[in-house]
Amino acid sequence: MNTRLKARLLGGGAAILILAAAQVALAGGSYKPQRPIVTVSDMNVFPNGPAVVGASVMTRDHSGVDATVSTTGLSPAGAYSWWWVVFNRPQYCVGGCGLDDLPVGATPVSNGDPRVRASLLWGGGFVSDDTGAANAAARLERRAPPGEVLFGPGLANVKRAEIHVVLRSHGEAVAGEVAEQIGSFNGGCTPEEITAGQCPNVNVQSAAHPGQGTQ
Repeated sequence: MNTRLKARLLGGGAAILILAAAQVALAGGSYKPQRPIVTVSDMNVFPNGPAVVGASVMTRDHSGVDATVSTTGLSPAGAYSWWWVVFNRPQYCVGGCGLDDLPVGATPVSNGDPRVRASLLWGGGFVSDDTGAANAAARLERRAPPGEVLFGPGLANVKRAEIHVVLRSHGEAVAGEVAEQIGSFNGGCTPEEITAGQCPNVNVQSAAHPGQGTQ
């Protein structure tokens, strides 16, 4: 066999062996995928407590968060929407992240540092049972809001963001109107109805999940 051709074949074989060894090493467990980050928080009367009989569990992976809520103390057969309040840079919150850390004008007490990069966005909705209890779940992807965004960039920092789950009441669930009730911040109400005080939209419960390294 030609010496040069033989050398090329041997070199190619060595490269294949190296690649195979790398694949075996990966299969053997030397590669360690990122472990999900799980936090468990009490449900509280919005915005500052006291606690209710309920809890929220949040699991963070590389691309977003999954959260569940199991709670009581809601109105029987009520329509509720789920809202994510995301503080992407909680280190810039003052005295812990809360309403005052949201952008100026978001609420009467909001005067937050823009570096917090706070965001408020819709996460889903549900109807409580006849006892006022509910179990619900939602997922929020990084930079991929599932619905209405009131302000902010959404979830930008999956690991470190402090994320609050907020349940918002829209009154008694009305047959044929539930999707509209739970699908937006104003529960399907018109500006005129809101101005006249005809819409029972109010935040009722919340749970706060600190980010990694921010507890």
